[in-house]
Amino acid sequence: MGARKGRTSVAAIVAVLGVGVGMASCSSGPQASGASPSLGEKVQNLILLGTTNPPPAPALKQSPTEVNCPPVDIQAGTGAYQLYDGGHQGDPFNLRYQARFGQFARQCDVHGDQVTVRIGISGRLIVGPKGDSGRVLPVPVRVALLDFNDKPVFSKLTTLSVAIPAGSGGADFSEVVEVPPMPIPRERLYGWSIKIGFDAKGVAAKPAEHRRTRHRAAQSPSLRLR
Repeated sequence: MGARKGRTSVAAIVAVLGVGVGMASCSSGPQASGASPSLGEKVQNLILLGTTNPPPAPALKQSPTEVNCPPVDIQAGTGAYQLYDGGHQGDPFNLRYQARFGQFARQCDVHGDQVTVRIGISGRLIVGPKGDSGRVLPVPVRVALLDFNDKPVFSKLTTLSVAIPAGSGGADFSEVVEVPPMPIPRERLYGWSIKIGFDAKGVAAKPAEHRRTRHRAAQSPSLRLR
């Protein structure tokens, strides 16, 4: 990738897909030469590189600068995004759609005295009892980078257009968010963190879709780190 990756530069955090609450665990470590990639390595390669078997990285010159790539976590109260049939908030029998995070990874690349952080996210949007397949729905995801004082250094809202095939029970989604290059802080990113979450207040829906869903978004806390 043309840059020296920071220590523990890439780690996959695997969470439970579907209706259950996502629980995450972190794994890292270099792959042995000639060894087949593990499932976790295939996941992070697919999210960050677009392929499960990327070509070997070119040899890189050693850099005296190292950074601690911040861990990724879901902001409390923003791990699910739900749309209900009008007037039936919180009723599972009137659930139209629900989105949950599945897997996510991060990568920190050092370029001289600057560092770039990339965050890969995947999840699934499922159809509830009152939902319909064959639809394209907006799923709002916010990613934020916080410093050691929990002060937002970067915050971005991305509204994903998730297409649910006709006759299916749901669809997967994925996105890679990149924090623009920034000067390496004195603490080398130690104590920093990455937060992700669904931001129900940030849906950028088309007018027709907005009229159908504006009263149905779950009133869950939003990741408001602007």
